[in-house]
This record gives sequence, C-alpha cells and structure tokens, in this order.
Amino acid sequence: SNPTLSVDGFLVLPTTALGTEYVAPIGGAGNTQIAIVATVDGTQVQIDAPTPIVAGTSLPNYPYAPPSQFTLTLNRMESVVLRGQNSFTSLSGTSITATNPVAVLTGIECGYVPTTSFWYCNHLVEQLPSVTHFGTTFATVPSAGRSGDFFRIVSAEDGAVVNVDGTTVAILERGEGYDFFGSSTDYFLVQSTLPAVLLQLAPSLRFDNILGDPSMVMVPPVQQFSHDYRFSSAGFTFPLASWSHYINLVAPTASLSGVDGSGAHV
Repeated sequence: SNPTLSVDGFLVLPTTALGTEYVAPIGGAGNTQIAIVATVDGTQVQIDAPTPIVAGTSLPNYPYAPPSQFTLTLNRMESVVLRGQNSFTSLSGTSITATNPVAVLTGIECGYVPTTSFWYCNHLVEQLPSVTHFGTTFATVPSAGRSGDFFRIVSAEDGAVVNVDGTTVAILERGEGYDFFGSSTDYFLVQSTLPAVLLQLAPSLRFDNILGDPSMVMVPPVQQFSHDYRFSSAGFTFPLASWSHYINLVAPTASLSGVDGSGAHV
C-alpha cells in the first residue's frame, strides 16, 4: 500500500484454485478497485460493472456510463486494474467472466468503514474465490477488541433468500449486496438459498474510538471448512502503541473436543 501506516493482508490462492467466473464484493467507502490477472495467453475477460469505470492507460476510451460492459484480452501474467469513478461509486457486484482461469483481487486503496465520515482509512484487499467456491452457510465471530463489525453478503445468482439467525433479511439478485452490523457480542449464522460470499469489516477508529484501523476479511463458508490449518502473524512495531494478534476460530459443537493448536487442546 502506498499510503503511510496503511496496510492489509490477504490469502493468496494457488493457480489450481482459480476459476473463470467471479462476482466481486467490496465493503467500506473510498475509491474501489478490482485487479484481474490472467494465467493463459489470449484470455478473453468480460466485465459487467454496475457503475462507471475510471479512465486509465490500459482502458483508453473510458469511463463508460453504467452499466459498464466490455471485454478485454489478457496474456499470461498480464493484469488490468479497474477503479471506481470516485469514492461514491462502488464496484461491488461487478461480474467477471473469463475464457481461462484468472486471479481477481478486490478492495479499496484507503477505505473507511462504514463511511468517509469516520476516520481513519486503511488499505483493504482480498483475493476472491471464484463463484464455484461460494457457499450458502456462514458462521461469524466478532473482531476481538472492537465494538462490532459490519458485514456485506453478495449473491452469485438471482433470487437468493438471505437469512440471519433464522430471520429473512433480503432477497438478492446477482451482484446485489445486503449490509448489516453486529455488536461485539453478536455471533451470527448467515444462510443463503443460493451461492454467496460474505465480507466482515472492522470499523474505522473514529466509529468507536477504539484503537484499530479498518480491516476486511472473507468469511469462509461452512462448506469450505477444513481439518488442518497453518498460519503466521506478521511482526510489526509502532512507537505509539502495542499490538495484539487474534484468531477467529469456528467449529461444529460436536468437534470442539478435538480442536488442538500447536499440540495443545484449545
């Protein structure tokens, strides 16, 4: 990230996990961006964005009026970055279809959560799973040390009925999102009748005046849960504060007795 003291991290997916169809969720406020990287020469990429795309050297005839629909050709390791026209035009819900597997990353150069009224901003980025890896059931855990989190669920298909803790909250079309907030004591079960993706965003510092910048993570669907994980936390020093590292762990009740970490029972 170019801005000083603005960082984020994301899980980099191997090429074997890439796909050819994506629907991009973006949460927070700011200049939204989507990056597409090809893995095969001559890949045709069709883009359907709900809002205008900003002009750029790789897109010489832009911006397009909404909806922005166009096709690009990318060779292996070539990329294109799509940008929202300004901080009020989100590219959330953009549909991307390619003739060969591509990598897609989405986020905001310096995003505010929930709006630009709450300082400070932070770099927000995630690599997207393809639509084939979207899910229908999600279990959420609040971010430790914060007053709560914002969530956005985006559907991959028309007519998705979304339930939060058993209550129907929205019926979504493809690319449409539904936003909701959860306090520091809220643990949600989010369900969709059709494949969807769920974002969890921690707020800007001035939202709750609790030390911490915005962050954005993809909530893995229950269908993607695994039995074994390895991870590391990045070392970071800053003279004005000390930092703590947290893990959000979700497991079926029947499996809790078998959850171990670093050789010790959790």
